[in-house]
Amino acid sequence: MNIFEVSKFFQVEGYQQVSSTNDVLAELVRQGRGRDGLLVWAEQQTAGRGRHGRSWVSPKGNLYMSLLLKRNPNLQEAALVGFVAAVSLAETLKNHVVTSDKVEIKWPNDLLIEQKKCAGILLEAITSPSIDGTDYIIVGIGVNITSHPDNLPYPATSLHRHVSSRAISPILILEGFCHAFLPRLVIWREGDFAGISQEWLRYACRVGKKIIVRMPDSKTKQGYFEGIDEKGYLLLKRQRRMEKIAVGEVFFPEEGI
Repeated sequence: MNIFEVSKFFQVEGYQQVSSTNDVLAELVRQGRGRDGLLVWAEQQTAGRGRHGRSWVSPKGNLYMSLLLKRNPNLQEAALVGFVAAVSLAETLKNHVVTSDKVEIKWPNDLLIEQKKCAGILLEAITSPSIDGTDYIIVGIGVNITSHPDNLPYPATSLHRHVSSRAISPILILEGFCHAFLPRLVIWREGDFAGISQEWLRYACRVGKKIIVRMPDSKTKQGYFEGIDEKGYLLLKRQRRMEKIAVGEVFFPEEGI
């Protein structure tokens, strides 16, 4: 029995083709149909997007899904749900790949297999036009299952390259994610981000090693990745001084930027 039959939290809607699943959820909210746990997925996207304004190539065979969640009043607290989603997705992928120890998370929420990007998470905020003006966060997720794009500023891969069986479908990954995500969402909403961050750190890539962070102004900082703080900020050690970074994009020295 799948999680959608045993949990009343998720309300799932499936589509053959959409511009993007985040766009579909946003439109449903504008129509007054938003609710906590509303989830849409599609076989294909024509205008998928990732972080930093990049397009997300979306052919059939991969997973494209978005989940709507009621947002906590504090925006930074809302951003922490990205870590909850990343841990849940890492747990899901780990159950399928041959070398489970090769599943890692690159700050804040890119999923890597053998240090190549396999999945990404995009958070977007939206407010309902209804009288109560409910604030929501959209958690958009894309997982490369059968294919991945080339010519990216970082190496990418697809799940099928790392599994013992090709009988892995988008809906299988979707269900696995929901199984992993719901109990962690409850933990986080009860105020225990510390427990989530400890799980996140077990999957974290390059802890204690040198990384490059490109800042929003395109300047870069180099240092040693020392983990995250209670707000999810990246801790970067530079010349014996610890810096906290709220927003940025992580690269590995051998990748260049």
